[in-house]
Amino acid sequence: MDEAREQLITAICLFPDEETAVERGLDAADLSPEERAHFEAHARRLLLYRRLVRGNLEGAARRLLPRTVACLERCGAFERELGAFFAEACTRTHYLRDMGAELVRWGVPRWSGADFPRHLADLARYEALELDVAIAAPAPAPAARDELALDRAVVFEPTARLAHFAHAVHEEDGDPPSARAATVLVFRDREHAVHTREIAPDVAPVLERLLAGATLAHAVRGESSAAIDDALLARVAEALAALADEHILLGASA
Repeated sequence: MDEAREQLITAICLFPDEETAVERGLDAADLSPEERAHFEAHARRLLLYRRLVRGNLEGAARRLLPRTVACLERCGAFERELGAFFAEACTRTHYLRDMGAELVRWGVPRWSGADFPRHLADLARYEALELDVAIAAPAPAPAARDELALDRAVVFEPTARLAHFAHAVHEEDGDPPSARAATVLVFRDREHAVHTREIAPDVAPVLERLLAGATLAHAVRGESSAAIDDALLARVAEALAALADEHILLGASA
């Protein structure tokens, strides 16, 4: 398909108002008079194609972000927001699986405003994070040895992601979720199922530094020059042992 026809189809599919979509598409495309007349004669087919494309994209959004879509529908905003996404950004990928992340990147700045439920932006970010972990390409973990050591970094399962939220959006039985800060670790197990674990507030900064590559001593101490807090170290050790049991923590760096 040449560039002018691509412009035509894109404009028809993405313009918000279906009644004027064909006219807008014809105006947007650099067509000869003969080509314009040809497409005007097939306006009904063009509109059918528009409905198929938009239906596929809407279906993808519903499959990839079910809780986010449900929240938008409860406040009567889903069709409007999806239409605005199509018109302003749409998807830039050939893979429908990537549309969820693109919709969330576009929507979060809008959905953080007062016109939407307070937890919506967090919920969208969380579902996008689950998607990111689910589709992450398999990657071999760095070499690791079993024993942890204060002077060594810690090796994690490569899909592990840590995120902070102002609402407990990982608790699916909450609708709406409670307005409490939560840090969660999302990861994929050996059978490729996605899991979420909430991380205690005092352990979360330590884990964040470990995921960034800090040694265990630096991660526990942070920027402080004081001696390592034994009580915190014990809580961190307990949390890391639990992650090791789930094969998220693979050992110390070799």
